[in-house]
Amino acid sequence: MAVSTEWRAVVAGAARMFGLSHDAMGKRIERAAGKSGAREVCFDGLRVVRTGPRSRVVYVGPKWLAEGQYQQWAPLKVFAKDRGLCPRELRRELKENAKYTSDGVESTCEGHAARTLGDRWMICLGAGLQ
Repeated sequence: MAVSTEWRAVVAGAARMFGLSHDAMGKRIERAAGKSGAREVCFDGLRVVRTGPRSRVVYVGPKWLAEGQYQQWAPLKVFAKDRGLCPRELRRELKENAKYTSDGVESTCEGHAARTLGDRWMICLGAGLQ
């Protein structure tokens, strides 16, 4: 079986994958697109294609997948709160372990993979439900 290099979703599905609200995901997309009005925008391992006036499809790239499989991610604050940890200390740990690549910033936190989406840290929770 071939390994998928992208996972396709509408904005709401991508938002769930990253533990964000639909509006928060939409704002990140709008920020990345700027005022260019481009039909397609790529940022932080995501490719977003406008398919209509208010309709977009999000292609999640391989850096957010594990062997082509969907992974559940959580914002740093949510990850910290769920584990009773201090977000500031986790952010410091992430920065200390950070590796800067052409695809963005990667790190580890409490044994979990971590990456930046825009200017926010996202922590991988592992395989999730689609």
